[in-house]
Amino acid sequence: MRADELQDSPVLTPEQVLRLRGVDPDDDDLRFDVAVICFRGRRSSAQVLDAFPVSRIEPDILYGSPAHAGRLGDTRIVIVPKVVWGGPVTAILLEELACLGVRTAIGLGAAGSLVSPQHVGRMLIADRALCSDGTSQQYTDQPAVGPAPELFELAVAVASQEGEEPIVGTIHTTDGLYQEWPTRVRQWREAGASFVNLETSPFY
Repeated sequence: MRADELQDSPVLTPEQVLRLRGVDPDDDDLRFDVAVICFRGRRSSAQVLDAFPVSRIEPDILYGSPAHAGRLGDTRIVIVPKVVWGGPVTAILLEELACLGVRTAIGLGAAGSLVSPQHVGRMLIADRALCSDGTSQQYTDQPAVGPAPELFELAVAVASQEGEEPIVGTIHTTDGLYQEWPTRVRQWREAGASFVNLETSPFY
């Protein structure tokens, strides 16, 4: 590859890495419409897997995470459970899933409340995520990002149908799980965040 070509394209692409793993991105059995990524541990991920008719893809095709494939009518879905390592892994997985055809991604996870203990156990739908983590800044120069409007509206509607009253709010994404100092929490609140987690802004 010439130096001028390197200026216009990544040095490493998801397709190259998938092929190095022995994964053919053109294989119809590995093409998907929708991905569900579970940013939680074993128990919560198991609940999601039990709710869908999916089977484990072996050997593993994605970076650091198992994948389970299935269908809902004509929609091909892939569920990626136990994604617990934050923004960089989130971005890598989404790039690889896009290479496999995914254009719609749904994320399920957890967040900490910065403003009220009464939020514990409640459903949160983030309408905005602050891009203060390192991964997001590789993809945007905007200070904040949001979900696809149609998916946001769908999430709120489904929650209401299920009898939930979701909290809608701004989330701060951090890279440092053990670096959430009181002074930083105050800064996040002042920037408009009511919640914090490790994945939302790179996911959006």
